[in-house]
Order: sequence, then C-alpha cells, then structure tokens
Amino acid sequence: MPQKITALTLTCLGLVAADIHATVPNVAVDIAPVHSLVSQVMDGVGQPDLLIPASASPHEYSLRPSQAKALSEANVVFWVSEALTPWLEKALDNIAHSAQKIELLELKESVTYEYREGATFESHEHHDNEEHGSEKKHNIEEVPHKDEHQQVHEDAHDELDPHAWLDPQNAKIWLAQIARILVKSDPENATIYAENAAKATIKLDTLMHATQSRINAAGKPKFIVFHDAYQYFEKRFGISATGSISVGDAQDPSPARI
Repeated sequence: MPQKITALTLTCLGLVAADIHATVPNVAVDIAPVHSLVSQVMDGVGQPDLLIPASASPHEYSLRPSQAKALSEANVVFWVSEALTPWLEKALDNIAHSAQKIELLELKESVTYEYREGATFESHEHHDNEEHGSEKKHNIEEVPHKDEHQQVHEDAHDELDPHAWLDPQNAKIWLAQIARILVKSDPENATIYAENAAKATIKLDTLMHATQSRINAAGKPKFIVFHDAYQYFEKRFGISATGSISVGDAQDPSPARI
C-alpha cells in the first residue's frame, strides 16, 4: 500500500509539473541583444527563440523554415522596430498573427534619436543655422544629381534611428517591460521573472559604471565608424564619432560619401 501511495503521489506531482510547464509562453525575439535580455528574464523557466542570427544583418533577412516555425508558434514576440527590420512586420502579420507583439522602440519610456545625416553628421547643424537666419550658399553645379532611389532612401532617414539597444538605459527599460509581459502571460512564474529582471538590471548598472570609467580614462578619442549605428552608445557615455562611411540602415555608401 505505501508503495502504491508513493507511486500515485509521484504521478500527481508529475502532472502538476507538466501543467505548470505548459503555461510557459513560447517567446520569439528578433535580434541577439534583445534575445540576451529576454533570456536573462526567462532564466530557469524557458528559452526564447532567436529569429535573426547574430552574424546576419537585421535590415534584410529571410527567415529559415525553423525560424518561421518558431514565429508561427510564438505566444509573445519581442522586436525592436519596423525601422530596424522592415521585412519582419509582414511576417509578424502573416505568420504570428495571433501572438502578442511588443515593439520595444515604441515604448514611451524608450530613449530615441533621429538618424544622423551626412558623412560627418553636419546636416542637422547646417539646418539649425539656417533656421536661425544664417545663410549658406550652394553652387548648384557642385550638388550631385540624385536619382529616385537616392531620394527615397534619404527621405526614409527622416525617422528614428532603431539602434536603441546600444544605450544601456534602454536595455534597463526594456528589461522591465519584458518582465511585465511575461508575468501577465505566465503568472505562475511571476516571482522568477521579476527577480531575474532585477538581477539583470543590477548587472547593467555595474557595466555602465565600468564602461564610463574606461571612457573617461581614454579622454576624448577621435574616431569614425563604418556603419552609423552607435549614436545611442556615444550619447550615453559622452563621446562622439566624427562621421561614418555607411548610413544607419547599412545601404551601400555612394562614392561621394566615401
């Protein structure tokens, strides 16, 4: 009799554990930095699926069958923005139409900046000067002809720069939102999500302090970047690139820009 009771007890516990496990949501994430944040919050509970490998460009990518399957099975999708992955928005509508979709750049707490313009980021400064009455004459013959593609491409930069995860303050804001969403989706594991998010936030605070100390020790370095994706990092830590070779969405730079 005791053996039968023990066996019955173990069976019941197994069913309860299986039921709790079944409540853990399937989570899909667009890029590796956000995947790291979600993984830290879900530590000990589950593992999110990464849609775009770290070695691939998020600006243009085709989902593999396994990634499309993960997206179709997702209950929750965390992604940065349509501005970073314009192709993903349609996939979210068509493949993950029933999933809860969290666009992190759209959170009102997120720190955001517009794209910088010009190879040496001078366009906004000139625009500001003209607004204040300063005159700047241009020789029309020196202005290169812009085809329709170039004009559309430039117009597309009148929007937010989506590389916002490079400001650790945004990462902290997103950690809190990720935890809130997961707690609502899986209240049985609410305590774990909350504690994991708190630990990850402390780690980010430590990293920010160490990074600022190293930058302060380096003084004011002069540098350019290949891809204009780092202004969030620069502004958070008080440094500034002189310019970039390619624009923020990884389009091929023109000969004039180089």
